[in-house]
Amino acid sequence: MTREVTDLEWRKSSYSTDPGGECVELASLWHHILIRDSKNPGE
Repeated sequence: MTREVTDLEWRKSSYSTDPGGECVELASLWHHILIRDSKNPGE
């Protein structure tokens, strides 16, 4: 069974800063941790 990337539950990192616009989001996929920039989630 394969999970689609769109099915992931992304969480905002506690180290992200809202005022500066530097937001990192994390999701887990099997034994991997995925990281993305919340301003550019598709990249």
